[in-house]
This record gives sequence, C-alpha cells and structure tokens, in this order.
Amino acid sequence: MRLIQSLARTTMLALTLLLPATVQAEPLRIVIDSGVIEPLPFAVPNFVDEGGAADYAGNISRVVAADLAGTGLFREIGADAFISQVTSFDSPVSYGDWQAINAQALVTGAVTASGDRIVVKFRVYDVFSGAELGEGMQFAGSPGSWRRMAHKVADAVYSRITGEGGYFDSRVVYVAESGPKNARLKQLAVMDYDGANIQYLTDNSALVLAPRFSPTGDRILFTSYATGFPQIYLMSAADLSSPMTVRQPHFAPRAKACICIYMEGAPSQVDLFDPKPKLLELDGQKLPESFTRNVRFAFLRKDTATVLASHRRFRKHGRSGMDFSDLLPRLASCADDLCMVRSMHTEQFNHHPGQILMNCGSPLMGRPSLGS
Repeated sequence: MRLIQSLARTTMLALTLLLPATVQAEPLRIVIDSGVIEPLPFAVPNFVDEGGAADYAGNISRVVAADLAGTGLFREIGADAFISQVTSFDSPVSYGDWQAINAQALVTGAVTASGDRIVVKFRVYDVFSGAELGEGMQFAGSPGSWRRMAHKVADAVYSRITGEGGYFDSRVVYVAESGPKNARLKQLAVMDYDGANIQYLTDNSALVLAPRFSPTGDRILFTSYATGFPQIYLMSAADLSSPMTVRQPHFAPRAKACICIYMEGAPSQVDLFDPKPKLLELDGQKLPESFTRNVRFAFLRKDTATVLASHRRFRKHGRSGMDFSDLLPRLASCADDLCMVRSMHTEQFNHHPGQILMNCGSPLMGRPSLGS
C-alpha cells in the first residue's frame, strides 16, 4: 500500500514538472478579427415651445436626433419608451426615469420665435452620473436658418460626448446631373451635409466641372464652359448668386453709347503714363533671375537680355495727380477729366497675343471682341 502511495506521488510530481514545458511549447494566441461597437443610447425629447415655435421646436429636435444617429455611434431611444416628459426647459431632470429606459445621454432644449428671429437653447446630460455635460448654450438666427441651428446644436452635443469636433454644420458643393445618358445636363449646386437645402448656383446651359470650397470655406471655385472655353470662376459662399449672372451697377447708368478707340502702334505705356522707378534703377543691367526663372520667352535670349527703361520725364498733373510724360502735354492738361485704369495687367509680352487679350479678354484666337 505504501509502495502504491509512493508511486502515485512520484507520478503526480512528474506530471507537474512536465506541465509548464507543454504550456511553453504552445504560446497563448489571441486573434482579434473584428471590433464590436455598441452605439450609445440617447434620448432627445421634442424641444419645448416657449412662444410661437411649435413647428420649429419639433423639427429642430428631429434634425438633432437624426444627425447623432446617422454617425453610427449613437442609438436613439424612441419617444414611445419615455417614462417622463420634458415640459419645461428649466425643470429638474428625473434621472431615474431615463436610467430605467437605459438612456445614457439626454438632450433637452427650447425654442422661441418672434418676428424674423428664432432662439434655440439646449442642455446635455450624462444620465448615469446624474450631471450636466458642460453648460447650456443657445443659438439665434432667422427662421430660414433653423436647420443650420439644429446642425450646430448637434455639433455641440457630439463634441461634448465624444470630445471630437462635429461636422453636421457643413455644406457640400457638387455637380447635379439630369437628363438622358447621351445628353446629360450639369448644374452647380450646394446642399447641407445631409442632402437638405439644395440650391442651384448655375443653370444647365453650360458644362460645369470640379467645384471646390476654399480652405477657409468662404468661397467656391469651379470650372465653367459658359464662354465656350474652360474658365475658372470664384464666387462667395455667403452670396450664392451665380457669378455669371448680370448684376445691377452701383449707380444708375446715364450713357447710352460707348466709343472704344483702339490704336495700334503707339509708344509703350512706360513712355507715356506709367512711370517705372525700379525699371529705371535696373536700366542696362541683366534681367533679374526672379524674372526669368522657369519662364520661356519667344525672341529673347535670357543670358544676354538686359533691362531697358524709359528716359522720358514724368510729372503729376491736375488735382488727381495723374502721371504723364513730356510726350503728352495736351492730354496731361485734361488729367482731371480722364479715368485712368491702372489695375489691368497681363503676362503676355508679345504684341499679337497682347492685342487679342486687350480686345477679347483672352490671348486665344476666336473669341468675340469688345463691342461685337
């Protein structure tokens, strides 16, 4: 009997010594092949109407709930599950009633409408800790901007719960297409991030391509073939009227006709009415590298070309102080009766492309000219 007991103890000791070796020979492996995200349950009771805002209150609360639920990070608890109702924005929260339906976040709000102004205020609560997240906020605007205010509320709620910035108060600029496949019509359009508030910025008479918001979000850039050639247009995101629309002038026009005289072969503007002090300073010197770098010039050798300045004498004339050279003494006497446009510039340095640009607005041939 003692022998059997001794053999048993020896066998158990041997098994105990062998067990770690077996475990070490096959290391533990954990395979993670997918993530599990449980959306956070939240409740958004209809915002309280505090005066003339019944429709706005319901609509704003629905947009806020849709924004949050659309992220996939939140799950809305339907109103049919509510135990208590929010009838006053300032009334205390019955946390137990919201905990009973497993709501982890609660958003309450109120809306006031008066004339052309509505005010939206809201609060966010952590139901299980029984505390408000941050302080209450409010937004004000015109009745037509109620959706944007709802998106701003959703942005604030999203940020307080997740710690990240919201994106609901965003707009999308895009090319809207219509018509059959072999004759598609394209219009520039802008909409809210959720597809609402569509506004067309151009008609479908010309092809439009590649719309973009500027980095600051205050301008829209796009390409249009309205003139027959691709041209880039820039428009304000605040004023969404088409940049190709004919706009009314700042003053009532009185002239009924315009005479345009274009005379080819006159002296350069630097000899007549455009003094260039820097050009005179560089006279006779080699062209600066900043002027020739990465530029190809026709009929010009960059390694031997030098700067040539005008040696005419310039003087200011009239009360306006308009510059004229000694070549134009009579025209200079009419300085205060003339309008000199100095903001026009071009990189066309050859005569023929410059003449086309002056008369047609483009250095390319085939465009209609001024007065056509």
